[in-house]
Amino acid sequence: MQRKITSLLACAIIIFGLGSEKSYAASEVHSDTQPIMEWSQKYGENSTAKSVSPTSDGGYVMAGEITEIDYSTPYPDSIKKAYIVKTDAAGKLEWEQKVTYANHESESSTAYKAVQTRDGGYIVTGSTDIDRQTCVFLIKLSPRGEVEWKNAYEGYYFQSGQAVLETSDGGFVTTGFSAGYATGADAYVLKTDAQGRKLWMKYYNFSGDQYFSDIIPARDGGYVAVGNVNIDEYSSGPEDFSVILKLNEQGEKVWEEFYKRADGAMRVDSVIPSGDPDQGYLILQRKWDGKSTTPILTQTDLRGKVIWEKTYDQLSKETSLGQVVRTEQGYALIGGIYDATESSIKRKYQHVILTLDKSGGLIDNLTFGGADSYALGKGIYTNEGGFVLSSVTGYSSQQKATLTRVLEPKTEPSVSGSFYLDSDEYSISVGTSIDTVAYLKDTDGSLHNVTKVATFYSENPEIAEYDKEGNIIGHRAGITYINAVYKGQTYRASVQVLRAFVPIEKQLIEE
Repeated sequence: MQRKITSLLACAIIIFGLGSEKSYAASEVHSDTQPIMEWSQKYGENSTAKSVSPTSDGGYVMAGEITEIDYSTPYPDSIKKAYIVKTDAAGKLEWEQKVTYANHESESSTAYKAVQTRDGGYIVTGSTDIDRQTCVFLIKLSPRGEVEWKNAYEGYYFQSGQAVLETSDGGFVTTGFSAGYATGADAYVLKTDAQGRKLWMKYYNFSGDQYFSDIIPARDGGYVAVGNVNIDEYSSGPEDFSVILKLNEQGEKVWEEFYKRADGAMRVDSVIPSGDPDQGYLILQRKWDGKSTTPILTQTDLRGKVIWEKTYDQLSKETSLGQVVRTEQGYALIGGIYDATESSIKRKYQHVILTLDKSGGLIDNLTFGGADSYALGKGIYTNEGGFVLSSVTGYSSQQKATLTRVLEPKTEPSVSGSFYLDSDEYSISVGTSIDTVAYLKDTDGSLHNVTKVATFYSENPEIAEYDKEGNIIGHRAGITYINAVYKGQTYRASVQVLRAFVPIEKQLIEE
């Protein structure tokens, strides 16, 4: 079973589709000013934090686990409980709740995600062990943290809830990791009513093993889930692919879109609605080439078709970015980097945040904290212009669930002035290419070539698109526009692609 679970957790999913892809090193753009740590608070003893969510009063709710010793029996034993913490805006503890399903000696329960509900309470999703089987665990808490109900839902040999949302009818939907014992596992979505009674639990099979990593409300009703599909049971490779799936309110499939790629493997981690209501969704995945991971952010339309892709080369092979969130400037990718010189038991982590503009262009690269971090959880962007991040500090029995709030530094261009391309209009033939140069003109008239650190994308990649070296390539006759983005400034130029020239002599011979 351990081998099976490990293989599924390690599987990586590939994304491919029509759209421009820009790749550049995240280390080329970074802030000399580190983010300001406003506060950092620790909770519990021998505890961990998996995620954090905002609350309507300006505070936060954290989900994780805590291990306590049960002295009620002649032979004291440890019990792992789901751990939920409510804080105020400064991270100070307001209440905490520790929940088990049946309080068995061998029970192990974990909370992965807690979100506030419309009645002011909280819905929590996670996992719990029942008779050597790991089941999805849902907990409903009151606004003061009292347990209103808790339910476990049996399915495959190993299932956990990692994403949860409240539905329009007052019920709840959850999904997450799924694994079988000797056979492959299907992705699942569970729907309950407001009291936690199961209405349906549906499974989805695409090929081999699969599971969903995130689920959100669809823009046009129903739900959108993203997940991983692993052909090989015990390894990741180019046969792996990812999926975005639209479900109606009854869990029936409306449409699906697969993303495949031949140059590596990739794991899909996160999906959010696009900032543009006319577009669809942003999905974040991590490409694995056998040596390191590289995040790829993809903008889709309302049916999952790729509009554009952006690739961000990470600081090092030890960097992993697994969450996309919306910010005031655009978006941010959240993750971390670990110290490879340490053993896996005492490996130190630091938080990493890439801030992006609304077109996915890189604005800033922030690495900070984590001197005693043992593991990193998920984070959020706050309306006040900062981030609240969950993590685990300390090691072994000394570890503690931790929330940290940092303020986003105000990033300005390295020099003042105007940003532009070397031309307003480009003209090329089908099958040919032309390079572009991006400049930043200082107020004193001096020019700075910023081509290597700017981001480029095409509005119609079927006509013309950018390659990884910044060249425009003509694909089909027509007119489109390309955009260059640098630290919040955007420049737009037209591209006319002409039909390839054929000499008259050749035309006569062909005729």
